[in-house]
Amino acid sequence: MLNIEDFRKAAEDGLLKRQVRGSFELFNYTNETTFARKWTDTTLEGRGIVFQDGQVVCRPMRKFFNSHEPDVCEGFAPSLALVKLDGTLINAWFDLQGELHVSTRGSLDNEYIDGAWKLIKKYNLEVMLTPHKDVTWSFEYTYPQDRFSLPSVIPHNTERLTLLNMRTRDGGELDAGLMPECNIALYDNSEAFYDLFVPIEENLLERMQELAKILPYTDEGWVLSYFDGKLNHRVKVKGTQYVAMHRVIHGMTPRAVGDAWCAGMSEELCDMLYEPHASLLREKFDVYDEAYQVARKEVVGWIDGFVKVNEEFTRKEFVLQAQEDLSEYWQLAIRQQYTGLTHDDLSEWVMKKMTGKPPRKWELPTTDDTPD
Repeated sequence: MLNIEDFRKAAEDGLLKRQVRGSFELFNYTNETTFARKWTDTTLEGRGIVFQDGQVVCRPMRKFFNSHEPDVCEGFAPSLALVKLDGTLINAWFDLQGELHVSTRGSLDNEYIDGAWKLIKKYNLEVMLTPHKDVTWSFEYTYPQDRFSLPSVIPHNTERLTLLNMRTRDGGELDAGLMPECNIALYDNSEAFYDLFVPIEENLLERMQELAKILPYTDEGWVLSYFDGKLNHRVKVKGTQYVAMHRVIHGMTPRAVGDAWCAGMSEELCDMLYEPHASLLREKFDVYDEAYQVARKEVVGWIDGFVKVNEEFTRKEFVLQAQEDLSEYWQLAIRQQYTGLTHDDLSEWVMKKMTGKPPRKWELPTTDDTPD
């Protein structure tokens, strides 16, 4: 039986984030837990679990890992593969008074919850869910890329809620192999959900790992699992191209943008992406391009003017006048005049101006749930 005090202690230790809304407490694992691999029974359950007055009311599926991660049990032998969807995890659950609630992995109130509620009402799902008030219904909410402020990686043509898991408050789950049938039972409209079914292959884990290398980045990958009679034991296998795109979209910090720009990767990275991702990233690179052009124009223009007015001058005279006229660019002007200002020199100057740091060797950034 889960004890809320274990979750509160993990939150105090920085291993879980805790969100409180009235009598509800939601817990979700932190980046520290992910990257330091501080996985315990408590942090594995801390994937959007919700307590009401100390009792579990929302119990989503436990944290599970990518097939390349060390946390995957040796000898893992899945018997099922389902399509992995790129969207937002939505949990539908009932409180102790029998009222339906919706939450995400990390929040009890956000724009994704609002969007999911509209679909629940549109398809009258509450009627189907209400007889099972002890169950947490976990859906993947997928949507067009421009639907929310943080766009999804894969472009979806419409909004869908696809059922992924059913789990009772005591921790028992329905066999994941029944999810495709459950989606059909939930909806009259086949356009309301994605078909998760994948034909079974021999040597399933090895086969999917090989297919992931050639999977287009319009497909995320698969969830492989086996059912032990109470729990589904899962691993994720993500496509190599999807992982690369995920890193570009969600791992590009301001400094990483500058690193990529300095390395001349702007066009290549933007060409990888669908809209609106391409335009959003290009806007970030445009700021660097503009700063570069302004600096070069100011420096070259000032030097041309100075040389025309002063046929003869000493280096000291040049430096003093540059400092007076070009408060921001005078060092660039000195370098241009006496040693030659290279493209790399100016790019590095722009990078330092924009981020306060020198450029690093460009590498695709790492993000949660992607290989190093």
